[in-house]
Amino acid sequence: MIEHEKEIAFVHRKFAEHYARTALEVPEKIEQREWGFGGWDKKIEARHFRFPDAKSLRGYLAVNAPLYCSYSVAYYKEADARPIEKKGWLGAEVVFDLDADHLDLPCIRRHGKGWVCDECLDAVKAQTLRLIEDFLVPDFGVKEEEMKVNFSGNRGYHVHVLSEDMKRLSAYGRREMMDYVSGTGLDFDKFFGKEGAKLVGPKPSDAGWAGKVARYAMERDLTGILPRNAVTKPERLEAFRRGVERGNWDVVKIAKKVEVWRAFVDSLGLKLGGEVDKQVTGDVTKLIRAPDTLHGETALLAKRMKLGGLEKFDPLKDAVAFGSKNEIEIEIQASPAVRFGDETFGPFKNERRKLPERVALYLICKKSAKLA
Repeated sequence: MIEHEKEIAFVHRKFAEHYARTALEVPEKIEQREWGFGGWDKKIEARHFRFPDAKSLRGYLAVNAPLYCSYSVAYYKEADARPIEKKGWLGAEVVFDLDADHLDLPCIRRHGKGWVCDECLDAVKAQTLRLIEDFLVPDFGVKEEEMKVNFSGNRGYHVHVLSEDMKRLSAYGRREMMDYVSGTGLDFDKFFGKEGAKLVGPKPSDAGWAGKVARYAMERDLTGILPRNAVTKPERLEAFRRGVERGNWDVVKIAKKVEVWRAFVDSLGLKLGGEVDKQVTGDVTKLIRAPDTLHGETALLAKRMKLGGLEKFDPLKDAVAFGSKNEIEIEIQASPAVRFGDETFGPFKNERRKLPERVALYLICKKSAKLA
């Protein structure tokens, strides 16, 4: 018998039921997209699919119930042609993939890398908002109506840029965007200098990264950077901020000031992952999770939202696809505490429990539980 055979069949059945009753919103120009699907062991097991319209895609999902559903950021003349060189590339969305795993948060040491908590999800949401509000809109001129954002279904968010100018960007141009927002190659010496012994630097009114450095210094908690008496005394902190407004970074004296502010500058880029994850933005043929489809590792939705709704979005409430009335009996190997809505379940260790369907599916998809 195949390991997890019962669980795989159960998850497929539940996913099929969901897709049969759900009106899925599909991406623009669906007929020009390549689609790929995955199962229990691999997120992309089959690709080079094409669907002429929303109805045909919905029918496929309801019948086959893949655990992962992805589509190309690219638009093609012949999306189902193979090899990829024969598809006829027409352009591609620019997509940013933000994941809590990239942030090296202390909570990961408590619950493990494969799990999430409110601290993880709040931190990656803050990074997503910063990408949009601090970079895409002011620096790249992207309009709100040219962006779409969705929860990834697991530990982060995807930001899709759909402007016509961006769609024609080369892989090199996309990588340049990635390097810019992640702060790759930021040079302290371009921002700071000395007038005698005084350290002078950027002002908040400066353009680009120079202004960001100044604004972040004025807005952030500088505990551990400024002397303790400067952080705890409002008048000294205000004097520091007024100095930065004029480009004077020496109003509050700091030991080893050049080293301190150099480290500060180095810490400012968005945390967008290692080399493999950065390829999501640079890859003009990448398959990315289809918004509003189910994620096979969590049974949560890759929920799409309006930009204005991102700040209040709660993935463990708003992206839950399954109910709480039906209970499923499962055998749980191990799990940290997990929250769904206003309820918290666990932690669990070698336990047999009846849990709401949404929680049981989550733990089964995490491969931490089996059907009893």
